[in-house]
Amino acid sequence: MVPPRKPVIWTAAAVAAGAYFLAAYWLTVSYVPASNKRIVLPRPFIQFEGSQIAAIAYISAFGDVADSADNNERSPVLLYENDVQLGPAHSTHVDVARLGKGRFSHWRNVGVVFIFSSSDDSNPMTNGRTYSAVMPELAPPAPK
Repeated sequence: MVPPRKPVIWTAAAVAAGAYFLAAYWLTVSYVPASNKRIVLPRPFIQFEGSQIAAIAYISAFGDVADSADNNERSPVLLYENDVQLGPAHSTHVDVARLGKGRFSHWRNVGVVFIFSSSDDSNPMTNGRTYSAVMPELAPPAPK
């Protein structure tokens, strides 16, 4: 009987450990709890006021919590590009169009819309990324 080669065993163990830690890291940065409601923004997006970095997506969900001129509430809805959270949220539409870098607004006016920019200022209409809105599970209000 030939004894097993120790370098082969150690190499296999190192590869397995590396794969484990890589998978664990990926899961921590891309995890969105299943209890959250996630909706992919429907395409085609509409170019926002001639901006090459901002787009508009109409969405029927989450309209009851969207920002509007007649409420003082702020939308709790988060926006993701692939699995990366965008922000800052509640940005002015001018800032989304000019400054970009993932800024967005969840707005209710004539319909419910997301006005958003990509994280790297590429054109959201052509960059091939998936944009999705997530309603986080909110804690119940504290008893009074």
